[in-house]
Amino acid sequence: EYKKCMDDPIYFCKKYVKIVHVDHGLIPFNLYEYQEKIINTVFANRFTICKIPRQAGKTSAIGSGCVLHHALFNKDTKIAIIAKKGDMAKKILGDIKKSFEYLPKWLQQGAIEWNKTSVEFENGSKIIVSATSSDAARGDSYSMIVLDEFAFIGETQADEFFKSVYP
Repeated sequence: EYKKCMDDPIYFCKKYVKIVHVDHGLIPFNLYEYQEKIINTVFANRFTICKIPRQAGKTSAIGSGCVLHHALFNKDTKIAIIAKKGDMAKKILGDIKKSFEYLPKWLQQGAIEWNKTSVEFENGSKIIVSATSSDAARGDSYSMIVLDEFAFIGETQADEFFKSVYP
C-alpha cells in the first residue's frame, strides 16, 4: 500500500489525503479531472505553468497533491512555496500541514522542524515558504518551486526572482 501511494500521487490523494473545504470543513480530497491533470503534468514536466481561475482548487492540487507527496516520498528534497504575500505562503503551508496531520500514521514522516514558514521531515525533505522577492529562494537548490498566483507579480520583480532561482 505504501508503494502504491509512492508510485501514484493520484491514488495517494484520493485514498488518504484530506483537505479543508471552505463550506464543508475537512473532507476527503476527491480530485476533479483537471486537478488530476495538474498533478500528473507537474510530476511529468520540470517546468509547468498552469493558467487556472481563482477558487478552482489549484492550490490544493499543487500543495496537498504535489508538494506533500514529493516531500514524503523523496529523501533530502527541498521545496519552496513562494506567494505574492507571506501570509498567503504561510496559509498554503498550513493547508499542507493539515493534510499531513490527517494521513494515517504509517504514511507520515517524523517532523524535525514544524513552524509557520517551514517543515522538515525525518527523511531530510524540507518545505519552506516565502513572499515573492528577488532573493526569496536565493542561496539554495530546490527540486520543486511553487509560485502561487505569480501573474500578480510585477515584471521587474519576476525577472529578478527568476535570475535568483534559475540554475
